[in-house]
Amino acid sequence: MGYNTFCHVEIHVKDLAAGRDFYQGLFGWKFTEFDPAYWLFSAEGGIGGAITTYNADCPTGRGLMNYLLVEDIDGYMPRILELGGKLTTEKMAIPGIGWSLQFTDPWDNPLGLFQAAPQEG
Repeated sequence: MGYNTFCHVEIHVKDLAAGRDFYQGLFGWKFTEFDPAYWLFSAEGGIGGAITTYNADCPTGRGLMNYLLVEDIDGYMPRILELGGKLTTEKMAIPGIGWSLQFTDPWDNPLGLFQAAPQEG
C-alpha cells in the first residue's frame, strides 16, 4: 500500500455487539478485539478498519472516519493548517503500531492520518 492512500476506515456505532453482528452478517467480515471499545475487521480484497463506539459530542466521532497512510504525520500538521484545515485531535501514539491524527478539511469533512511504526528486524 502506497503513501497518501486510504488505509483504514472506522465505523462508529451505538452498540458494538449489534454493529459486529450487522457487518459480519452483511459482508462476512471477521472481527478481532483490539480493546473492548475498538474491534478491527478485515475485508477480503480491500482495506480493513474497525468499529468503535459512536460519540455524539465529538465532531469526528460519529459516522465514518477514513484514514490515509502517510510517511510522516508531523510534516502534514502545518500543511493542514496552512491550507485551511483544522486539527481535531493531537497526534496519538498507538503502541507498537504507529500514530494517528484526525483533522477536518476547509469544508469540515473529517479525515485521519496514520503513520506506521518502523518495522523491527
